[in-house]
Amino acid sequence: MSTKLLIILMHLLIIIMSNRAYGYIEPSEMIRTWDDVKHLLRQRNIDYFTINLIEIDNYCASQIRSSDSIALNICRYETAVSTTLYNNDKKICTNNAEKEFPSSLVNNTNIPPMMTSIDVKGNITITYISVPIYDNKALEIDRNKSFQKCMQQLKWKNPYDWKNGQIE
Repeated sequence: MSTKLLIILMHLLIIIMSNRAYGYIEPSEMIRTWDDVKHLLRQRNIDYFTINLIEIDNYCASQIRSSDSIALNICRYETAVSTTLYNNDKKICTNNAEKEFPSSLVNNTNIPPMMTSIDVKGNITITYISVPIYDNKALEIDRNKSFQKCMQQLKWKNPYDWKNGQIE
């Protein structure tokens, strides 16, 4: 009996050790460079983390950069969330979402309009709920175009759930 229990406990231990944890980055943990990201991943022994933008006020997780010169600038302000995608330091797409959300959305889910996950290999995954894009003459983006369509112009494989290095 004790041998079987010991075997079960050993299997559980192996499973627990093989599954690295999920991490949450607090607003106070300033992420300024890709090295900061890698440091946090190594420090916590986690595979990826999520920045929950709806809970962050007046905070930017800026210059989250991969080795292939894709960078992401994520800012959370009192009245808006701003996500900007860069390629070789050239601004490609910007998405600004209002802080106020439709009551139907708030009542049905507490998922923020944007969540960003970064894994240990440097892949960045963004999940979007449908949000408006505002007129931005500097980027010459039509108000009727969504951020997803802007990303499609970059030929991302999936505009809703994308990772660095997966440009067709």
